[in-house]
Amino acid sequence: MLSLLWSFSLIILPLLLWQGWRTRRSAVRLPDALPPAQGTFGKGSEGPTILGLGDSVIAGVGVERLDDSLTACVARELSDRAGNEVNWVALGVNGHKLADLLARVKAESLPSADIYLISIGVNDVTGLTSLVRWQMQVVELITTLHGRGLLVLLGVPPMEEFTALPQPLRQMLGIRAALLQKSLRQVGDLMPQVLVLDLKNISSHGYLADDGYHPSGLACLKIAVQIVDALPDQEGEV
Repeated sequence: MLSLLWSFSLIILPLLLWQGWRTRRSAVRLPDALPPAQGTFGKGSEGPTILGLGDSVIAGVGVERLDDSLTACVARELSDRAGNEVNWVALGVNGHKLADLLARVKAESLPSADIYLISIGVNDVTGLTSLVRWQMQVVELITTLHGRGLLVLLGVPPMEEFTALPQPLRQMLGIRAALLQKSLRQVGDLMPQVLVLDLKNISSHGYLADDGYHPSGLACLKIAVQIVDALPDQEGEV
C-alpha cells in the first residue's frame, strides 16, 4: 500500500520538486549544537559508554549545546536510573546519509562503546536513496559494527509531521520515510544485538525545534526515556 501511494508522487512530481526547491530556500537554518561533544553523567561504578553516530540529530541541531542532545540525554537518563557513571560521545554530521555514515565507520577508528546510538535516514528520504540500496547499506552497517556493542537504531521519523514541509510534499516524504523505516525494522529485527525504535507523534507537545524539522530539547528528553525503556535489562541495570 505504501509503495502504491509513493508511486502516486510521480504524477505530481513537478509540484513536489518546486515545493522542495522553495522549502530549501526559505527554511530556517539551525546550527550544530555547541561543544563539548563528550562527557560523563553520574558517579560511582563505571557504567556503559554511549557513542552517537549519524546525522543532524546526533550533531545536536535543534538544541543549543551537545550536552542537551539526544546522545547526552540517553546517557543522563541511564545514569539516573542505574545510579552509576555513564560516558557519552556524539559524532554526528549534519546532512549525512547512510552511505556517508557507512564510509565513516569503515574509514575511521571510532571510540569503543557499549551502546551505539545511530540516527540516520531523513537525508536518504530527501535524497531519494532507493529502497534496495538502503536495505543493503543497513545490512552492511550492522555487519560492520557487529560485535562491538548494542546497536540502537533510531527509527526514520514520520516526516509527514514535519511542520516545515508544505503539503503535499510533507505527505509524500512521510510515505517514503515509512517505507525506509519498514525496511530498517525488517533487517534489524533479524539481527542480534540490534534494537530498532519507532518514533511517533513528534509534532505534538513541542517536540519539534523552531525550524519545524529537527527534534527540540524536550523531544530529546522524551526520546531518551523511550530508548532507555527499550534497552535490555543488562544495559539498563549496570
